[in-house]
Amino acid sequence: MTPPLLNALATYTYIGILFMLFFPFIDSKWQKPELSLNKITFSVQIVFILVLITFLLNPEKWQLIVSSLLFAALPEEWFFRGYLLVRINQVIKNPLHTNILTSIIFSLLHLPTQGLFGISVFFPSLVFGWLYLKTNNIFLVISVHALSNILFFLYFKNVMILIENQVP
Repeated sequence: MTPPLLNALATYTYIGILFMLFFPFIDSKWQKPELSLNKITFSVQIVFILVLITFLLNPEKWQLIVSSLLFAALPEEWFFRGYLLVRINQVIKNPLHTNILTSIIFSLLHLPTQGLFGISVFFPSLVFGWLYLKTNNIFLVISVHALSNILFFLYFKNVMILIENQVP
């Protein structure tokens, strides 16, 4: 990618992150996720342990760990599970269909930056949606999403690139 294209992509990414974090607050019909201290404490403990293990295994990747949590998992889960899933379910009133629709939207929005790999986020998205519907703990879902991203980038991305390059 050329530097102007990278700059434009970075700008749109930051705008998207701000949108995902703050748009839900504009919607007066939105039911905010429960922010109980027990849920936050449990999730912070999980994140701390997972980040510590990942850091110990790959100390040079600390920036990936932080950026995965702050710039991907947090805004995406806050918007897609904490807001969009809840709002669509208020209309559809069917958690399974809501989760599938939210996951389709989530996947489609990954296509511009990840190409066809964007479709591969559909199945983890279903898991994140299911987890949120079962626990109503947005912090737990953010933690699981961050871990998923970290594991993908540290261990699976290179394998997928090799596979893609070998396909005729």
